[in-house]
Amino acid sequence: MEFRTMDITLRSGKNLNDVNLFRKMAVYAVVWISGGDRIPKQKTRTPTDHGGTNPTWNFPMEFKVDEAALQLNRLTLKFKLVCEQSSSRDDKVVGELSVPIKELLDSPATPDADGNKFFTYQVRKPSGRPKGELNFTCKFSEKMADASAEEMNEYVLAVELKKKIDSALELGKNAIGIGKSGASKLMKYGLARLGSGLGKKKREFGRAWHKFTDGVGQNKEEDYQPVRPNPTQTQTPDTKWATSGFSRILAKRGL
Repeated sequence: MEFRTMDITLRSGKNLNDVNLFRKMAVYAVVWISGGDRIPKQKTRTPTDHGGTNPTWNFPMEFKVDEAALQLNRLTLKFKLVCEQSSSRDDKVVGELSVPIKELLDSPATPDADGNKFFTYQVRKPSGRPKGELNFTCKFSEKMADASAEEMNEYVLAVELKKKIDSALELGKNAIGIGKSGASKLMKYGLARLGSGLGKKKREFGRAWHKFTDGVGQNKEEDYQPVRPNPTQTQTPDTKWATSGFSRILAKRGL
């Protein structure tokens, strides 16, 4: 199977639909590829920006693209812009955007020195009416040949795992009011949850984990080994707070 990598950097939004009446919007974006069936689903979420109707993310993301589906124009890059509320259940959709990936590949836009092409597209409100713009850059690699479906699955799993671990570590580092010990416990529980959450994919997870840790250097496998916590182990109040706190954060962030 032939494939390419597609590097997207979501830059900013402009004059977006304001779904908050009394306070400035805090907006994040969810990005994924629709169409095709030979590569596992890939979905990425940006951090939340508090710039109101003109958010700025400058958030990089990488996707694997099936070359055959790409050339047949079966793949679509999807963006959903969401206004974050105090409860994730109350998050409001600001707008959406769908772009055929072949349109990005074939675009005559002049790339910059790094090979990135700059794009601006109109965002549509949930009603379908246009409101605001979304700016991003896109760069494709050359075609890569003869990757098996199994190898592709392992690669995508490794990439998704790295994203989730990075998010878990960032949440732990940014924890306020729980102290160094509490933050450490919170992060370890989060990594354990990510590992055990793969369920029946233990073998695939093992391969992906080794791909992730190989050559990284500072991320040692022995430091972040994801193991399900022992349910019979006595928990201190600190540990209970950290585990329950991490569960709430993961649920809110959709991790």
